Amino acid sequence: MELCAIRWELSADDAVVPLLRPDPWTAPLEAMAAGEGWQEDDPEEEDPSRRLDLTVELPPEEWQPIDGRGDLVAIAFVDGVCRVEAGLAVWTEAGPIWALMGACAAGAVLCTPGSAEVVAQLQDRLVVIGMRRVPEGTAVLTVGSSALRYRLVAAGAGDRRSVHRGLLSAMRQLEAEVAGSLPLPQGGVIVLDGLLPFHPHHEMAGRMVVGMIKEHRRLYLHGTAPLACLRRLGTGQRTPLFLMERDRPPARLYSWYQRVAPAGPVGHALRGIVRLEAWAEGGIEQVRRIADLLAGQLPLYAPDGYRDRRAPANPYPVLALEEHLRRSLGDGRWIRRQVQAALAAFGGPSSPKVSGFI
Repeated sequence: MELCAIRWELSADDAVVPLLRPDPWTAPLEAMAAGEGWQEDDPEEEDPSRRLDLTVELPPEEWQPIDGRGDLVAIAFVDGVCRVEAGLAVWTEAGPIWALMGACAAGAVLCTPGSAEVVAQLQDRLVVIGMRRVPEGTAVLTVGSSALRYRLVAAGAGDRRSVHRGLLSAMRQLEAEVAGSLPLPQGGVIVLDGLLPFHPHHEMAGRMVVGMIKEHRRLYLHGTAPLACLRRLGTGQRTPLFLMERDRPPARLYSWYQRVAPAGPVGHALRGIVRLEAWAEGGIEQVRRIADLLAGQLPLYAPDGYRDRRAPANPYPVLALEEHLRRSLGDGRWIRRQVQAALAAFGGPSSPKVSGFI
């Protein structure tokens, strides 16, 4: 049996971090190490009161499906994956502090006529701790001659949701870095999985980036004609553009719906429809051109339902990229067992005084 251990490399003495132990109530989260879910955006992030303007391209009463047109030089699909490798906790005089050890990765598949290849990939491992601040440092998990390094990150708040969001934020940072640095031919478009405002915008400055939202937790259309237009969308068609503004985080976006595949004889009306959004700063004419191009091109990448539960909204390149990224992170179940065994070697926990940090 290979010996395993965890070594804490901290910039200052700390009463909490070395006492973190496995949390028995995070089994559902740790099961995601198999790559099942938790890639979706937080439901609350879809809703902070958005202001809509349905008149920017056509008056709402004149809304009709718009055919896609034009050929794209290249589409780069950017996506990320994250997983909880171990849930952690420590009991203090002020109560429990929640934490997790997690891993995330992001990459890009560049699709040009006749080819598709992974052109960028980044990884990160971190210990997210439910505190306002933690010392700079690293947790080093050694198993035999191998070592995994996890950087320490403060979640900013003590609740479990904040801890989970810390890992998701790290994944989004990687996605933005990939989108901002990947080699993209002139005239190419980056399709980033998920909502744009929750990715660091400065990392992607100067790139034509479109966010693609596959799940519909609410509709951002109202009125008879816009809703009828949405239902009538055929494959390769889009709705007119509409303007979306939000305060937290601040964002001004053009958005639209488009159909990438038929709903099928038993499918819901929204099956095969995705929503896309682009920063409004480039102007409506630029976004309209990209929307026309994507309306015609994205259906080429729509998979059959047997490949993925999110089909046909999850494009083939994204599906393949997610599988590639998960493999690159290693066997999550094996890593979780090693973390638990290494932490168990530290002995029983005590109750440190950390009232100034939580």
